[in-house]
Formats: sequence, C-alpha cells, structure tokens
Amino acid sequence: MLLFTNLVTATLLLSIHMNISRARAERQVANAMRDTLKFSDNQTYTEQTELFNIYPTKMATIVMMGSSLTQRVNWSELLERNDIVNRGIGSDIAEGYWHRIYSVTKLKPQYVFLEIGANDLLRNTQVEVIFGKIERLIDSLSKTVPRIVLLSCFYVSNKMLNYQRYNRRVDSLNRMFHPLTSRFSTLVIMDVNKELSKDGVREQSFALSDGIHLNAKAYQIWKKEIEEFLLQENH
Repeated sequence: MLLFTNLVTATLLLSIHMNISRARAERQVANAMRDTLKFSDNQTYTEQTELFNIYPTKMATIVMMGSSLTQRVNWSELLERNDIVNRGIGSDIAEGYWHRIYSVTKLKPQYVFLEIGANDLLRNTQVEVIFGKIERLIDSLSKTVPRIVLLSCFYVSNKMLNYQRYNRRVDSLNRMFHPLTSRFSTLVIMDVNKELSKDGVREQSFALSDGIHLNAKAYQIWKKEIEEFLLQENH
C-alpha cells in the first residue's frame, strides 16, 4: 500500500512539473509574439525609430540591421570599432524593416549585416511571403549599399515550445536565401548556425533560457564570423 501511495505521489509530482514547464514555455513564446502582425503596433519599433531620427551619427562603415537578436548587443564594444551602428529593433518583422530602411541608407554604409525573419517565423507567416519581403528589402538596399551580408536565420534550442516545427521553417527560409546571391552581386550569406547548432537545433549552451535569444558565447562566435569576413574583404 505504501509503495502504491509513493508511486501515485511521484506520478502527480511529475505531472505537475511537466505542466509547469509547459506553461513556462508557452509564456515565453507568448512574450516573443506579444506584438501584432502590424509592425507599427510594436512599441519598441516606435521608440527605436524615433531615436534613430535624433541620433547625430551621419555616416557609418557598418550598420547592423535586425531584430532583438541584433538590438541586444553593443556592437561597437563587441567588435571594438567606432564606425559601426546598431539598427536592431526587438520584435520587428520584415515589413517593419522595409518601412525603416532610410535609417540605414542615410548613413551611407559600406556594409549592412542583415539579420531578419525570426519574428515573421514566430508569427507563422508563410515562408514564401517572408522571403518575398526580404527579397524586396535586399533589392532596395542593393541600390546604395556596396555589400549586404544576409544572416541565415538562427535555429532555436529545444527549450522553445514547438522548436522542431520552427527549425524546419528556418531551414525552408534559409534554403531560399542562397539563390539570391546570383541575382544580387553585392549579397553574401553568413551562416553562424554551423557553429551554434547540431542537427538543425541550436545547442542550449549558446542560448538563453527561452531557447530563442543568444547568450554571450554565441555573440562571441558571431563576432568572429564578422571579423573573418571583413578580413577577407580587405585582402
């Protein structure tokens, strides 16, 4: 009888633990998707674009254009450069990038590192639709920017709810990127995933607890990829 009671108790505790873990994961995804599909409803978008308009910088060699994965880093300090500008906006979607393109092109950069697509994938926008918007953005950027570096979309770790489905969509979008290099001579693809992931899943050692965002170790690897690319460009 005591053994049976212990088994029942253990089962209940396991069930409670699983439910709590699932609820936590669902909250994390909900937080990541808290903004509507309309880019302008994103409060962070409004805050940051207003700041972009008043910043005094007139020119920059490098512009980092992206979502929260880009915004969270002080790129000047990370890369030890004073000619780099951060134009990342948390929760931004591809349509938002299009509407703020002037905040990038007005700086007359030599290089734009473009990290895009993650939030569109989180919102279950069709991959073909996401790609079309990214292609339009690159087409516009290529008219004034000598070199565009498109980041392959980052995988998430198994800490994110439905990570397998999300990563399959990442694969689908990333496959569409590569043919763009034959259309746009100024475009190159940078894939940091190869250093952060295994079998199409980001290793948790390179992720924060939500499984989505990058930790310091991951940014060090991204930094190395950028530095190696720029070294090759200048030789």
